[in-house]
Amino acid sequence: MESVAKAVIGFCLGHVRTILLVALLTGYIGYCVFRDPLRHIPGPLLARHLPGWLAVHAFRERTESAILDAHRKYGDVVRIGPRTVLAGNAEAVRRVLGYGDNYLDKSADYDALVVHTPSIFSEVDRTAHARKRRIAAHAYSMQSLTKMEDVVAANLAVFLRQMDACAARAQPMDAAMWFKFYAFDVIGDLAFGRSFGMLQRGVIDDFVKCISDGVEFTFVRFLLPSFLRPLCQLLVEYLPFSLFRELKSGFAYVKKASILAKRNRWIKRDSGAQRGDILGALMEARDPATNERLEFAELATNASTNIIAGSDTVTISLTAIIYHLLRNPDRAARLTAEVRGNSLGDIPLYKDIQRLPYLDACIKEGMRLTSPFAGPLPRLSPPGGLDIGGTRIPAGTVVNVMQCQIHKDGRIFRDPESFKPERWLDSSDTSKELDKYFLGFSTGPRSCIGKNIALLEMKLLLYSFFRRYDLSLVQPGVELQCRRYLVTKPLSSVLVRVQRAEVAG
Repeated sequence: MESVAKAVIGFCLGHVRTILLVALLTGYIGYCVFRDPLRHIPGPLLARHLPGWLAVHAFRERTESAILDAHRKYGDVVRIGPRTVLAGNAEAVRRVLGYGDNYLDKSADYDALVVHTPSIFSEVDRTAHARKRRIAAHAYSMQSLTKMEDVVAANLAVFLRQMDACAARAQPMDAAMWFKFYAFDVIGDLAFGRSFGMLQRGVIDDFVKCISDGVEFTFVRFLLPSFLRPLCQLLVEYLPFSLFRELKSGFAYVKKASILAKRNRWIKRDSGAQRGDILGALMEARDPATNERLEFAELATNASTNIIAGSDTVTISLTAIIYHLLRNPDRAARLTAEVRGNSLGDIPLYKDIQRLPYLDACIKEGMRLTSPFAGPLPRLSPPGGLDIGGTRIPAGTVVNVMQCQIHKDGRIFRDPESFKPERWLDSSDTSKELDKYFLGFSTGPRSCIGKNIALLEMKLLLYSFFRRYDLSLVQPGVELQCRRYLVTKPLSSVLVRVQRAEVAG
């Protein structure tokens, strides 16, 4: 017996690492099977226990297909991490994104999106968010739009001159490129106080390149598991990949430039000579309850957020709308008839085109089929947990409702893969019900505060574009290719033939 004991002890001492590894693995398996609070929620095997599932698919540029496949295979609630789930049905929109005070708080993941200080979008604290939104609300209101309309119209006029030149040369325009120029020039004019001049020159501005690099760096940090985010700094500093350094330098340049661009306006904020733009409106904004104003750091971060949120999202939305319309000539013809059936001119007043029903429907349908926001909107399950579709989600779980899943859910939108603007025009209560699940600007108390400005930009351009020109796709059979990190970006060109139309009035 003594020799057996010695042999066992000797074996154990010689294989300490192996034994510890087996013990840890056994303990972990036991925890997963018997104690894990999310063990009842199905999902991909590795994703259930390892973080980073969304990041992996984003970097492989298959975010949307992975999300849709996961919901098809595993149901409405899918586990994609040790403490993370996807929730994808109508009930999830109501319970997670919510209405009134009935919504879930944002998770700490949003800290990765902070530029100077938390913005309205990245603010996690409910009270702090309410204060910031209350102060800024008037700057984004319909009343404020009337002061900004001239800025948008001036940039639109430059766009139309460039399209006239394309038509005169019988040269196709690349919608993805020219809409990017338009979106950045407009939001630069509104948020920074100056256009980037890309419409005029027809080339990407260096500052816009830095913005794009900075945005990519921020999005990479956001998608990474929280424990890996501090490593971003090490990756940038020490790995021999120029891409990381370019992304970081772009991020730093945007932070510095956004502060410098605001400082002169900040000094003159009480002069009574504020320009009619978002920056001026934010400087003048006051809390209706306390008369408090935004601090300089808050102003800078919200202006930077406007550039990020109001450029690529408008670019992809316009690109997708044009792409889907021109692939469906009967729908394009109906929109053309609507915008040419009046005498408002090529650049009308916004108030005169706000209620064009088919134009509104085309915007919603284009943004539904190609969701502008591709990433997660992480929320925290409340202290008592919550139930979605009969599945219990424990307290503290990160819950993501993905735009693409809701927009492609056949239980909500019939024939979800087809472009049918008419679905939004149903005279019954159907279209009103669909509006509850349109997430192009998110929904609930944390929805996009810049929605009115984005609609102003898009409606004016689409109205003018379809009124002034006869349009067709050069390659109607080519699919629109997109990159989906957080914001969806077009990867492929969308070449459009542009011909001046004969329009009465």
